[in-house]
Amino acid sequence: MGLALYSGAHGAPDLAEALRWFRSAAEAGKPEAAFNDGTFYDDGAVVPKDEAKAAEWYGKAVEAGVPAAMRTLGLMLATGRGVPRDLRGGAEMLRLAREEGDTDVEEDVRQFLEGLTPDERAPVEAELRR
Repeated sequence: MGLALYSGAHGAPDLAEALRWFRSAAEAGKPEAAFNDGTFYDDGAVVPKDEAKAAEWYGKAVEAGVPAAMRTLGLMLATGRGVPRDLRGGAEMLRLAREEGDTDVEEDVRQFLEGLTPDERAPVEAELRR
């Protein structure tokens, strides 16, 4: 129901109601809904933008094995967006997303590596190869 409200499948999108449905589903243990809750806080379209709260929701989805959450939280860790910067932790999340079949992660990994100094790059590449 949340996705239908979000996309407007039955009329105009209703993001506030979609968030209510996603939150209910996340609290009931649906990991994809936790990821969706994170995106609402990341976007700031329905609730005030709060990257730390987005990271919390993404973390819940990561614990349940959602690859897109692994990729998103990995990028947040890598850049320090909403969480303390943790290059190795970010690389670990990106590696896990790749292992779980996230096909969008490769471009993110490439951009992540391009932004690192040579000293930062070596341990990150080691984590990505693990």
